[in-house]
Amino acid sequence: MLKRLLVSIVCLGSLLWASTAQAWGKHGHYVVAWIAYQRLEPAAKAEIDRLLATERTTLWDAAYWPDEVARGLPQYKHIAPYHYVNFVEGQGEYDATRANSNGDVVQGIERYAAIVGDKSKPDSDRLEALRFLSHFVGDIHQPLHAGRGADRGGNDLKVTFYNRRTNMHAVWDSGIMDRSHTDWNGFAADLNGLIRPQDVESYIEDMNPAGWANESYRLAEDEIYDEFEPDEPLAKAFVDEKLPVVEDQLSIAGVRLATMLNRMFPGNTPVSDLPVQPVEEPVTVYVTPSGSKYHAAGCRYLKGRHSPVALDEVGAGKGPCSVCNPPQR
Repeated sequence: MLKRLLVSIVCLGSLLWASTAQAWGKHGHYVVAWIAYQRLEPAAKAEIDRLLATERTTLWDAAYWPDEVARGLPQYKHIAPYHYVNFVEGQGEYDATRANSNGDVVQGIERYAAIVGDKSKPDSDRLEALRFLSHFVGDIHQPLHAGRGADRGGNDLKVTFYNRRTNMHAVWDSGIMDRSHTDWNGFAADLNGLIRPQDVESYIEDMNPAGWANESYRLAEDEIYDEFEPDEPLAKAFVDEKLPVVEDQLSIAGVRLATMLNRMFPGNTPVSDLPVQPVEEPVTVYVTPSGSKYHAAGCRYLKGRHSPVALDEVGAGKGPCSVCNPPQR
């Protein structure tokens, strides 16, 4: 048997962060965190709710915060490498002794998990860590966030996706999901409902982030690199083929994030006596790419492509539809 080759991980610094560090896109991170939240046990849920209530946020908004907010702030620039890990073709598995000294997603998960679970830390630090932890658990399950460093995790693999020039990394970040689902809430609920107890047992058999990176790299080789044809046009047939992989990875990430948090705060661990403030669920409305109105679900003007959006995030230029009478801001 040939000895497994372990070679150093290629460091890309902030270049990948600046281009496409948003694994799964907004709705993908929402799906992972939503599934995780549904699976929190009472003690863990009480502690997570308490932390989230300090800024009246939700776990899914917290999971997207590193891309939506921190990505543009200079004080978080050093965290850029924590969003991904790079492999060299044929590497086989993650080698901690040769890991990027500036950090990678495996180290990021370990670092921020330790802070979330440390009740001696200020709540502000723990909430920030929860945001990064929930985000990085999502990141590590996007196959090209554990792809080859030589092509910047698929950023240099140019493709035509639905007649638009882009790259394979962007297709896997959001293209596949956006072309198949417009309602992230329904998508998350459907995925969560399909997860069987035996699936959970399989997903959490390996709770080592390094093992998760190895899984994603193998998926990247099998599902992406081995099949890649330069300039091959990709459309519906490709989405139909790869969507089950995306669905599996989102489900696995959600279960593993929940399991991490449940193990941090088991039922026999006292939960802080501080009161838990209820977190209001965001009101969801729907918008079309070019319309000037926002709508309630089921409006007749939503027959074409449309997307869910929180009511308080609707742009100032859009008003309520007079036909369906959605909630008012």
